[in-house]
Amino acid sequence: MWDFLYVLGYGQLFGGQVREALTTFGRLSEKAGELDDGWFGQALCLSRLGSNDLVVSAREHLSVSGDERLSMLLEKGFENYLAVARALL
Repeated sequence: MWDFLYVLGYGQLFGGQVREALTTFGRLSEKAGELDDGWFGQALCLSRLGSNDLVVSAREHLSVSGDERLSMLLEKGFENYLAVARALL
């Protein structure tokens, strides 16, 4: 189920359904083991929506490595999932 939410969230984000993706990633962050993935996705959605104050709030929930990867991605930009995948490796 959680893998499905992960894929669905990115499909929605890059398919232009950013608000729906934000909801999906919110559900993903409810599972303790997937916390970083959910908050990472939410931060990307919030960035896409231009809600920079909320991006800062979402970053507080990320691990140090998750926050570093998010910083790198936000600086370079993310137009597709390949850019996200590269940042997560």
